[in-house]
Amino acid sequence: MAYVDPTATDVKTRYPEFDSVTDLRVDLFIAEAKMWVDESWLEGDYTIAIQTLTAHMMAYEGAIFSTPGAASFGSVSGPIKGERLGDASIEYSDRGASSSVSLDEREFASTPYGLRFLALRRRNFPAVAWT
Repeated sequence: MAYVDPTATDVKTRYPEFDSVTDLRVDLFIAEAKMWVDESWLEGDYTIAIQTLTAHMMAYEGAIFSTPGAASFGSVSGPIKGERLGDASIEYSDRGASSSVSLDEREFASTPYGLRFLALRRRNFPAVAWT
């Protein structure tokens, strides 16, 4: 199996909610997603990660919703306190609490596609525990 770049058709097949977005616009988001996902990813996750990140960026930037950003999916209430991949659950702590959650992770947590991308990214680049 070789690394395969997804097409606009592939993204729309996986996420039919983006059918109304022009292929040219989807292609622009795919090109941007490929700046985040390269061939250092597991081969089986490569295409899925690009598709998922493309969907996140389109949703986050308002390609299918009237209001771009996290407001499209509800506001993130604070740093991530806990998460679960099965049935994609996430728990937030108070806004005032300190957190090691990065800004990009908070943005990804603002859409279901971003949560999926985070899970894929963690699988491909797990945190290293130093003792």
